Amino acid sequence: MLLLLAPTGPVQAVLLESWENAGLAGYNNQEGPWTRAAQAPANLELSFSELHATQGKYSLAIKTWGGWTQTVLNGDNYTYTLGDEISLRDAFEDKLMLAIDVYCDRSVEWAQMHIALQGEGLEWTQLAGYDLRPGGSRTIRYLIPDAAAEKIKASDGWFQVIFIINSNKPGCIYLDRFRAE
Repeated sequence: MLLLLAPTGPVQAVLLESWENAGLAGYNNQEGPWTRAAQAPANLELSFSELHATQGKYSLAIKTWGGWTQTVLNGDNYTYTLGDEISLRDAFEDKLMLAIDVYCDRSVEWAQMHIALQGEGLEWTQLAGYDLRPGGSRTIRYLIPDAAAEKIKASDGWFQVIFIINSNKPGCIYLDRFRAE
């Protein structure tokens, strides 16, 4: 007999970012916790868009030219407070996963969304990649491995979240409502 236990109440998510036309360093002379990844190709375009926003007015639009692309990462140590005035490091105290709303435009035939974590005492930890549905949206949930979460919580050093897109053709991927659940 298999016994499954479910939470008795709703999952309380902690909003970490919704990209409300702010917070992207180097974009329109802004400062903020997010920046273009150093490994991103020169033709990667980042902007804020009113399209496909799931919370607030804006989403982060990433125009990729195909292939495996590190797009954006937090440029500050993730003790920087975001969203509901809590850092991701603090959110890990009782959260098991990261979630993000993603929309993939129809110009790509296939695309995947990945998240990687790295930091002091934490080697590159790539969370499972998920296929995106061209012309569709979905909420992607990434389970944080226990070992990675413990290393992040135990360190006061630097820590980064990196958003990675893999696609076969140029297209635009929209991100919104990044949260810990």
